[in-house]
Amino acid sequence: MSDIFESSPDAATTEAAAAMPDSVEGLRAEVGRLRTENARLEKETLRQIAEVRNIQQRLQREKSEALRYAAAEIVQELLVVIDDLDRSLEAVGNGADAAALAEGVRIVNDHFMKILKSRGVEAVPAAGQTFDPAMHEALMQQPSAEAPAGQVIQEVQKGYRMHDRVLRPARVIVSSGAPS
Repeated sequence: MSDIFESSPDAATTEAAAAMPDSVEGLRAEVGRLRTENARLEKETLRQIAEVRNIQQRLQREKSEALRYAAAEIVQELLVVIDDLDRSLEAVGNGADAAALAEGVRIVNDHFMKILKSRGVEAVPAAGQTFDPAMHEALMQQPSAEAPAGQVIQEVQKGYRMHDRVLRPARVIVSSGAPS
């Protein structure tokens, strides 16, 4: 099989004895060498422990920093929306008519929705849909001759989802069926 099974315990003892120094002075020198090696290994271990701790602390600082500024990119994108709002407010102050103000608000809304869409945020479909408690929050039920029971007949407040997670359910009024 292997050399371990082929050698006898007496052979291993003989090999170990052959590797040891013969004199007391030789033993002292070997002990000194082993102590020096042990001290070197202890220093190396302590240095590596300190290095691991430094890496952990640096990673924790980087994580804290990343979390602190995680929203910076989207905030920079939203600054365009703030600029549009400022221009709309300025137009109102300069005596712009309602149509110009409405156009300014539409532009702001379009920019805002474009930014949200680029981040995976979209409106939850509601009106005309079958009520889904995972996506809709029913405020009330109301009889409807046009809509079957369980169908959303009015959206009171838009809901939004990000990818597959609902951020806010749509607040809706649900049909209870034809009036009796």
